[in-house]
Amino acid sequence: FLFLFVQSITIFASSNTTVIVDNVPEFVWKLIGLLCPIAGLILAIVWRKKWVERSKILFKFSLGMIIFLVVVGALAVFVTIGKANGDII
Repeated sequence: FLFLFVQSITIFASSNTTVIVDNVPEFVWKLIGLLCPIAGLILAIVWRKKWVERSKILFKFSLGMIIFLVVVGALAVFVTIGKANGDII
């Protein structure tokens, strides 16, 4: 995972502004957001000013995965309660 932090290139423009080029592919951030949603949210918050696009991708996929897991968890609880009460075959 070291390449996630090392592969950014800093370019100095003539107007004293710093442009940071992100060489890590977009699918890596989507994958991190889907597989590790809590870590994705933390990274999105930490990187929201330095890497705006990376932060948006991480936030969107992490939040989507967290919502999905909450819905699936709630359905599992309802099905388990239904089975215990004999409502579901």
